[in-house]
Amino acid sequence: MKPNDNIHSGYFRYLSKSKIFIELLQLCVTGIREGQNIDYARLKNESIPLPPLPVQTEIVRYLDGKVSQINKLIEAKRQEISLLQDYKRGLIDEELSFKNELLKEKMRSKLKKVLRLEYGKSLPDKKRNVKGKYPVYGANGIIERTDEYYIDKPSLIIGRKGSAGEIQKCIEKFWPLDVTYYAVFDQGKYDIDYLFYLLLNLNLPSLSKGVKPGLNRNDVYEIEVYVPCLYDQRHIVERLDTQCGKIDHLISGIERQVALLGEYKTRLVSDVVTGKVAIQDIAAQESKEISQQAKIIEFTPKQSEWNEDVVMLTVLVNSFGTEAFPFTAFDCQKCHYLLRRRIEGTAENYLQNVGGVYNKFLKYEVLPLALEMKYIRKPQGRIKGFVTGEKASEAITYFSEKYGDEPINWMVGKFRYLKNRKEELELLTTVDWSMVELRRRKVTVTIQTVKNLIQANKIWRDKLKKPHFSDENIIRAIEWSYKHFGNN
Repeated sequence: MKPNDNIHSGYFRYLSKSKIFIELLQLCVTGIREGQNIDYARLKNESIPLPPLPVQTEIVRYLDGKVSQINKLIEAKRQEISLLQDYKRGLIDEELSFKNELLKEKMRSKLKKVLRLEYGKSLPDKKRNVKGKYPVYGANGIIERTDEYYIDKPSLIIGRKGSAGEIQKCIEKFWPLDVTYYAVFDQGKYDIDYLFYLLLNLNLPSLSKGVKPGLNRNDVYEIEVYVPCLYDQRHIVERLDTQCGKIDHLISGIERQVALLGEYKTRLVSDVVTGKVAIQDIAAQESKEISQQAKIIEFTPKQSEWNEDVVMLTVLVNSFGTEAFPFTAFDCQKCHYLLRRRIEGTAENYLQNVGGVYNKFLKYEVLPLALEMKYIRKPQGRIKGFVTGEKASEAITYFSEKYGDEPINWMVGKFRYLKNRKEELELLTTVDWSMVELRRRKVTVTIQTVKNLIQANKIWRDKLKKPHFSDENIIRAIEWSYKHFGNN
């Protein structure tokens, strides 16, 4: 179709994407499936919205600007998703990369010794039922349901053809189609969630070959992997589930924003080109809507748990940091840990590191986000650390309304003017984290079990040589933890 001289080509382009025009085309279609054609004899007699040419020109000018703005926001959102996915892959890779060479050698294995990949099976159309009890898996997820099952235990489904290398996890009875493999493994030795993360980290799609991508299981079998004991597998899974769950939650939220922006763009184009809404009537409302639907990681305290951490960090920096004595990266880790313990009773996301307890997420996501939002800033000069930012009042007000002043007053009272604060924070957080971990392992907390746990970790054992980690101080730290956090 080619527009006449009385139709602006840009207007016709937008009109052809509108709901009313698409519905009109559907009414003028003849034939079925691949044999469908448009009945132009009928279509040419149908009416379409056609304002005067000057109005068309104004509509095109308006929509070109707004559509471009929305597309840029959508692209920015997609870049956010890509960055979060990269960060998630980095987390998984770091958790599955074992730095102790001696342990790595003991855990080293070819993947073929860990699991087998068996072919899925075709399923006749007559056995497929959208209301069936069991899911039917294709190469990229559930595509149908059925009242029969082929596999009766939890397994991993790997795309064999098409979306080759894509991985799904199913814990119920299911039917894998012949374009997939399903994994068979000893569930007494291997945790299904650990194997899921392990295969995900191997980037199996990169092994696919051919014009129509296919994955050869023999190529997969030869990959060298490191698999710890079942207990350690589950410990790693617990940490990854927590961290990746937060990332997935945020990605899901951004994907919803992308969908809303797409819906908004479609509705805007249709409403304007069909005359349902005049440009002058929607300009003000449109500006308000687009800003609400397309915020790029703008602060909304309830958006995710990540912003709760941003708030806590901001309040700590505001309470402790000054230009002369800024709040250090060490302070961020240890004080954030204790504030979360005070408020939520949790040590979640904290791991063992040379300086004591350490939260990768706090370093690589929360701190950069707090800086970007101008809740905190770096001090002037060469002193490293953080001080209060120009927009900190937003987070401080939110914290006060949600948690009250008691938690931060407790932190200030205990640690702001404490002598040897660094050594004391290292002692208290190390011992407290060890107590939490011992309880998780169902081991009685004593000075000896705490010391044993510290000694067992290569990067922590040297702490026991420090004067501040004397038996007397460890006992004092255990009592302090019981006093302030109980048995949490």
